[in-house]
Amino acid sequence: MVGLYKKISVRAGIGFSNMHTSSFKRESFFLFGKYRFFSVDEIHRHFRMAAFLSASYSYALFHYDEVELMGDKTGVAVGIIATQLSNKFALSGTVSHSQLLDSSRFNDVVYLPTRIYQAINYSLSSGYLLFPREYKNFNQLNVSVFLELLAQQTISPGKYYFDLAPAAQFILNSNLKLNLSYRAQLSSDMQRISKNKWQFSLERTFLNTFPKNKKAS
Repeated sequence: MVGLYKKISVRAGIGFSNMHTSSFKRESFFLFGKYRFFSVDEIHRHFRMAAFLSASYSYALFHYDEVELMGDKTGVAVGIIATQLSNKFALSGTVSHSQLLDSSRFNDVVYLPTRIYQAINYSLSSGYLLFPREYKNFNQLNVSVFLELLAQQTISPGKYYFDLAPAAQFILNSNLKLNLSYRAQLSSDMQRISKNKWQFSLERTFLNTFPKNKKAS
């Protein structure tokens, strides 16, 4: 992910998997862009809103009802994120609309069961900073806990899922982030890749990577 400007960030990636084939190989490409269009920033609190656009191309065969763009399907999605931070507590809500652009959507073949190409996605996430109790320097270990509700409602035919995902986040030296979460299905009537799963990620941030323009004296 690259922060191009103060309000714009972009992300690009490539995925490899053996989920849909017998060998481990390239599975997908994806792009993501976010623009922060509203911000009210105060000391130890802020409210921000951002719009995002994501797109993916997948080599995987069309499986499952779930409309998912992270590796399994080809398509686009647009959405809005709103975040409220107050001291050590953060609350964030997201709503988005996804459209799959698989080639099967545009031919005259009738598929049984009916394939799903559209969905509305919702999420509500809350987080709380446990440590440090008091900031002394930027090298302190940050420990936060999160709880996220995730839901999807598909369009024609209408199917849904509703998930719960508790998580923990550790930040070292302000630039190394470790995320660990468990996502569990609470309710659903669709065929999915998985109902329950562990998720793990490690992120490294490079601050002040691009030189700032200096005004001539």
